[in-house]
Amino acid sequence: MLRRSHNEVQQVRDVVVGAVEGVLLPPPVSDVHCGLLVQLMGKTGVGGTALRDLLRLHKANRGDQIFSSSVATLVECSFARIPSTHDVRVAALWTLLLEQVGLECPAALNFKIHDLARWLCVSDVHSAAQILLARQASRILTDILPSWSAGAESAARDHLSHQLSHALDALLGGHGSGLTRAASECLCAVNLHLGGVAGKLLWRQLEAAFQVLTEA
Repeated sequence: MLRRSHNEVQQVRDVVVGAVEGVLLPPPVSDVHCGLLVQLMGKTGVGGTALRDLLRLHKANRGDQIFSSSVATLVECSFARIPSTHDVRVAALWTLLLEQVGLECPAALNFKIHDLARWLCVSDVHSAAQILLARQASRILTDILPSWSAGAESAARDHLSHQLSHALDALLGGHGSGLTRAASECLCAVNLHLGGVAGKLLWRQLEAAFQVLTEA
């Protein structure tokens, strides 16, 4: 339904999204609904954009209080499921769910910021799951850092800046272009919203890139 409604006029699309929202996000949202949302995002042509449409309508229809409760359930369920998921493709869908929540309601992930920071740690002998989590954590952190930093104390911002800066710096190269780009963007967000050593690390990376171009 959602896939076919993409080419319809907005009025028709709103009706379709409303019908799906009533089935997949009925309050109170449960773990079962979370699993159904992940299955939906895995369908060809659906993805994260459809979930954001559902979340926007859910907020408009149900109000701020129910919306906050729903996204809190989505976040908790995702963090509970990801460590026990052995299929990287399924784990990717759960992290995609978190990414969409972070885009629509970044404050819902503020209390998980240190869990996301731990996902940035990639061992020397790393798995595909570690790379996936590091890439997605970088993307999510980029989206939620403005919200988190606005309510954090100076000491907490300094501590997180140091932790994220060095973890992200270690990811800049050798792990594929997707992770390198996500980590670079996140390091820029750290520099912008938290300050600290992130700016120096970014400048060092730029100098190294210019050196490679000069020698090419």
